[in-house]
Amino acid sequence: MAKVQKATGLGRTTIDKLMRNGTLHRIKVGRRTLITVDSIERYLGTTVR
Repeated sequence: MAKVQKATGLGRTTIDKLMRNGTLHRIKVGRRTLITVDSIERYLGTTVR
């Protein structure tokens, strides 16, 4: 999560909202939550325009 925050400049609450509404795709591995690079790139591509 911290890497996503640093890479995107988004806060934790915003990232949580994006995961809940399906914009960012998350994968749970044990206690860890991983966010797919593809979904981050797709989100950033749509917000830059």
